[in-house]
Amino acid sequence: MEWELLDESTHQSLEDQWYEVFGNAIPWNCRNKSGARGEAELQTQEDTVFFVVPFLRDSRSLPTSIGSGCPRGAAYKCFGKIPGLGGFGSQDKFVVPSDFSWCMIYTHEDYMLTSGPVFFRREWIIPPREAGKNTRKGRRHW
Repeated sequence: MEWELLDESTHQSLEDQWYEVFGNAIPWNCRNKSGARGEAELQTQEDTVFFVVPFLRDSRSLPTSIGSGCPRGAAYKCFGKIPGLGGFGSQDKFVVPSDFSWCMIYTHEDYMLTSGPVFFRREWIIPPREAGKNTRKGRRHW
């Protein structure tokens, strides 16, 4: 795999775009695959250009408090087959292809307080106007 270090403004721009595309998926108001299932799904992606982007902002609205006091790192544009990225320790980050059609989120709480990293596709996201609606028997619409 080859990689290219991204400058701070590109890093910020990628995070802004992530919040625009995937911000309504949180707190997991969409179909997702977590843990080993999520990691397996990530390995099936055929994208050969993707970004590994540490979260810059604290987002306390997320169930895992992404970014809260965790180390921040550089963002990378990567070329090649997507490797397993769970071994990057306590860095909260997301992985996306250039078209933002899917996303994998890794947090400092993976496998400790949560079932592991979470994978989801853009089309799995429930529109914000639908996310709060209930379905039969008062259950939340997932």
